[in-house]
Amino acid sequence: MNMTAITVGAPAPETLQLSEKPNPMRLRIVRRDVRRYNGCVYASRVARDLGFGLGFALFVEVIFFLPGLSDTLLVSAYINQDGALTAGVLVCASIIARAASPFVDVVCAVADARCRSF
Repeated sequence: MNMTAITVGAPAPETLQLSEKPNPMRLRIVRRDVRRYNGCVYASRVARDLGFGLGFALFVEVIFFLPGLSDTLLVSAYINQDGALTAGVLVCASIIARAASPFVDVVCAVADARCRSF
């Protein structure tokens, strides 16, 4: 059985001792960094789910007869028989959903280096 000894040295200078009061400036910097990183994570999740949100909005607007993108889409497709407007609405929604994710990824990468996943 191979056993290794664990030595305990002096505490790292960044660790807080129980007798020390926390430095308010350091706590402010840590909170800012945590907020920035978590904001980037949540912004990336929202950008990824934007396409799902657009599709779900179309579904809800059709079900509850709400005016909006689905109203334009359904009127152009079924009532006016306007294929160009239908294609335009779908292409614009797809471009918005597709362009949001890389845009948010670039903004988050500039804001915090830990978010650079490409």
